[in-house]
Amino acid sequence: KSTIAEYISKKYDIPILQSYTTRPKRNENETGHIFVSFKDYMETPKDEVVAETCFGGHYYYAKKEQLKKKIIYIVDEKGYTMMKGKYPIVSVRLIRRFSRKSNRTARDQFVLPAYEFDYILPNNGKLETAYKHADLIMSSILRE
Repeated sequence: KSTIAEYISKKYDIPILQSYTTRPKRNENETGHIFVSFKDYMETPKDEVVAETCFGGHYYYAKKEQLKKKIIYIVDEKGYTMMKGKYPIVSVRLIRRFSRKSNRTARDQFVLPAYEFDYILPNNGKLETAYKHADLIMSSILRE
């Protein structure tokens, strides 16, 4: 997901939203999130939160102020459901192909049907193919 988001961000000059998280950094130089304490999360007014989820005992969320410009936001289905209908968003579901050896978790399983999303981006494991699909989707979005 993040590889495709980074590709779109660089090619189309659209920033990637860094969600807030109570998860500790995996390493000192980790980026991609704004790391906050559980106390900070609890003190965030709920009417400022546009999407949130809990995974592995840690909270991930975005605030309204982060949606004031065009952005890319990697969000799970719970967060997407919170945002849908409330904000002008274009949704893209990335369909990944997993090998039998893949160790994917329940959070990677889909609950929402495909028709809930504006676009489906298939990923057969080849980045070049995924990039081509991303470009087709972006050309459609940017025409609208």
